[in-house]
Amino acid sequence: MLTNRANGIVNVRSDAEMTYAKALLKLGQKLNKITGTTIGTLSDAWGLAGIEMETEGDRHKQLGQSLLDDLSKPLKNLADQQNKSRKPIESRVDKAYKCVQERRSEETKYKKNCFASSKEREKMYDQLAAAKAGRGKNMTEKDISKLEKKIRHLDDSLRKMDKEYLDLSQKAESARQEWEYCIYKMTSSDMGVSEMFSLSDDGMIKLANSLQCIDTTHTFYEAIEEYLAQNRMIGLFEIEEQHMKVFASSELQKIEEERIAQMQDLLNKYNSHLSVIGPKMIRSCDKLGEAVLTIDVTSDIRKAIDAKGTGPNQPEQILPDFYSARIEKLTDDDNDNEAEDMLNPMDRERRRQCLQNYLIYLQHDLERELKGKDGVEKLLEVYKNKPNFADAEAQEDSRQKSHQVSVMISFIEAAHYKISNAMAEVDCRPKPSSRFQQFIERTKDKQGQSISILRMPSNALTNGFGSQSGATSYRSPADGGHVEMSYSEAPVKTMLGSFKRQHSKPSAPPPPGPSGCRDSAGSMYSDDEFDDQPGPLCRCRVIYDYVSQQHDELTIKPGDILLVYEKQLDGWWQGELNGQVGIFPATYVEELPM
Repeated sequence: MLTNRANGIVNVRSDAEMTYAKALLKLGQKLNKITGTTIGTLSDAWGLAGIEMETEGDRHKQLGQSLLDDLSKPLKNLADQQNKSRKPIESRVDKAYKCVQERRSEETKYKKNCFASSKEREKMYDQLAAAKAGRGKNMTEKDISKLEKKIRHLDDSLRKMDKEYLDLSQKAESARQEWEYCIYKMTSSDMGVSEMFSLSDDGMIKLANSLQCIDTTHTFYEAIEEYLAQNRMIGLFEIEEQHMKVFASSELQKIEEERIAQMQDLLNKYNSHLSVIGPKMIRSCDKLGEAVLTIDVTSDIRKAIDAKGTGPNQPEQILPDFYSARIEKLTDDDNDNEAEDMLNPMDRERRRQCLQNYLIYLQHDLERELKGKDGVEKLLEVYKNKPNFADAEAQEDSRQKSHQVSVMISFIEAAHYKISNAMAEVDCRPKPSSRFQQFIERTKDKQGQSISILRMPSNALTNGFGSQSGATSYRSPADGGHVEMSYSEAPVKTMLGSFKRQHSKPSAPPPPGPSGCRDSAGSMYSDDEFDDQPGPLCRCRVIYDYVSQQHDELTIKPGDILLVYEKQLDGWWQGELNGQVGIFPATYVEELPM
């Protein structure tokens, strides 16, 4: 720190007053060397002070004592006070960052367990298939039954682990946002650089007029003292490497401004001490006084920001990576559609079912976050209409909460888009487009686990959220009509409706004759996506043929009996046929009593 080093130099300077020119020359050279490592008008002013030290060959003993009492001790106290003021600010950020590291550690642990359990489950499924086909080791019916029971137990356990991992991923993101908010509070300045203290043109004219009034009885030093008493001049500024990490900090900026002001006062005291020596020191003090006047806080801060500014904030959001969502095509040959990354082998239908479950989880999370966003926006509207309804801190917390919810919505949307890509590859369909596409980076850790990082500018994260999701388009009602929306055109509410059915294709044409069934209102999913499937609402008999057009639809034939679990407003029902759950057009069936 320049403050500590200047203190040491002034202290030695006070001792050097007793030994005069020889020691003073060395100190001047040392000060020049120190100021040569920094930039700005403050550094230039102290450099000139060092040059003047080299010319001062005759010092009074009383001047040395004055320097010790009026400069050295205050500089030391200032440096100690600055260090104490910085420690609480830095400790808050360190504490938040430690929480982020702990959350990431838990997330990585659960991620590793999920992958290991998924691999074990796939091995057991392969073993069961081989036993039923009569391949490999002979197994009795009892052994096969035990293996099936073990697989079911592992499936239940894996579903819970997947949900826990997803929750931990979101908690880790929340911790990262809290850490970012700590930095934001520390680095958000209440005043712009251009609003800092500066010497006006009028002030320069006043100073020039004061200098013109100097005569034999009104020395240059008395004019400087008179001007300083009437007009507060610009403070001194010091560029220090550890300060530049959070240079724009409002709290650190206040500390820095205090240090600059005190350094200015101390340098002015130093100037006044030199002035009492007499006419022999006038020329030296003239130069030093001019250097003090050239110190510009605004200019120094601007130079420091240009030299060591950190640039715009771009958070890194680590998206969840699921075992079933890891798919990489090895060839474009139509005959080799089954070719996948063998690091995560998995049956196609089970992979599709897992991906559907993840999309359902994320859809519920998105709905929850959007409700929270609406609540915060309403609260902000109240604050806007009634400024006295809450204090400034509460309003700022609400604005930050709105920002965090928006970032979390983007996090969920990006995760949904990522899983939708995997679903498109499973179904051999074109991948959807998204505003997140160019910001997602994929890499691997030391253990070979995949890592997906969303690096998106803060303004892009909070602008236009909810306009896109993992749902690639909107399914038209089951009345024979057909309306399509692109990935980026569907509004939030429409997007959430289509979110539950994932992909856009035209619905089946209307049946040739009227059906005995009518659709009724309902919700496709329960409030808790992990609850067991609710009981059927009714049964129905198929009266017309319908061939599924998407992976979540059922192919039905006349005479089939289905259990109906849910009736949608758009004319699609969810039901079960031969153990397979999917949706089908309500106008193709007739309802039967339970």
